Amino acid sequence: MLRLPRARVMPLSAPPTSYTAAVERYLTGAGIAKSSAGIYRISLTTWGWMLTGEPAPTGPARRGAKPPVFLVAAIDDPALPEVLAELAAARADEMDADTVNRELSIARKAIGWWQRQGWIEGDPTIGIERRPAPPDRTKALAENQIAALWRLDVSLREKTVFIAAATLTVSGLASAAGFSGSASPPHAVALARTRPASRTPLAVFPH
Repeated sequence: MLRLPRARVMPLSAPPTSYTAAVERYLTGAGIAKSSAGIYRISLTTWGWMLTGEPAPTGPARRGAKPPVFLVAAIDDPALPEVLAELAAARADEMDADTVNRELSIARKAIGWWQRQGWIEGDPTIGIERRPAPPDRTKALAENQIAALWRLDVSLREKTVFIAAATLTVSGLASAAGFSGSASPPHAVALARTRPASRTPLAVFPH
């Protein structure tokens, strides 16, 4: 089967002089809200290091670190995807999943926009997978889980003890009761939806 060469997208405007300039053109041209522009800029600056084959600095090393200067066209380097995959994996081991996934999503949006402008052709992030986020153990249990707890045949004293402990987070109460997933705990738990920071209960479920 004869394959025709991929047509090159003609630039809609003159390519920016640097990656940093490309970032600013994206933020203004793609209509990114001012309230989000700061987060986008930080994420794309982080990716600026990795797009040059360098690990992005973290912690105290990030303060005052100057991002590398390079042409946005360097993103089309055929050797970049493999290097980038290794750097992204190393960063995922250092940062939480939510941060890594957010940065990857922002980078892909910017790269897609640059492609549509005709400034670059490829996407070196293809093949980099999103990291699974750890389960949020600070949320209140579902209604069916709470109902299952109250159906347990235990003494009122045990229930009262757990009601007194309602200032704990829901995850703490569930752990104390041995609750995991849909399994029933060995003791009844009076659950309260709490604020993890202040540990102040918002509501207590009556018996």
